[in-house]
Amino acid sequence: MAAVVAHEVSHVVARHGVKRLQAVLGVSAAYELVFGDDKNKYRDIAVGVGMKLLFARYSRDNEREADNYGIYYMVKAGYNPQGAVTMFHRLAELGGVGYNNVFEGLLASHPETQERIRNAESEINQMKPLPNNLVDSRQRYQRMLERLPK
Repeated sequence: MAAVVAHEVSHVVARHGVKRLQAVLGVSAAYELVFGDDKNKYRDIAVGVGMKLLFARYSRDNEREADNYGIYYMVKAGYNPQGAVTMFHRLAELGGVGYNNVFEGLLASHPETQERIRNAESEINQMKPLPNNLVDSRQRYQRMLERLPK
């Protein structure tokens, strides 16, 4: 849970959603300036596919950035960043290892899970030595359970 929250917080801090909206609005405005009201079905399809390819790449880079900062935020919050690697392994077990075909890979918004595992492990290795007092989510969860009334 800590890995997921840290990842999502990283998206907010980096303003990925706002930047993406600004880019889409900019491309849409340019499209309208160039083509105006002239509707051409095939050109619209081609431009739509091009935009999806452009923004899929942008999104994958955002995901990589959020993964890296998420690991940093986990350590700063006192969590063992190995939890992020564990989360990615669980995603892989659920079928998030790769893409069924080349088009899915081109249009995917997230990098392949195995790449995310390698990147997370590399990021953690670059942060070593890690603080000694880091806990994993299971330890903190067990402590919270102990504080609940019986």
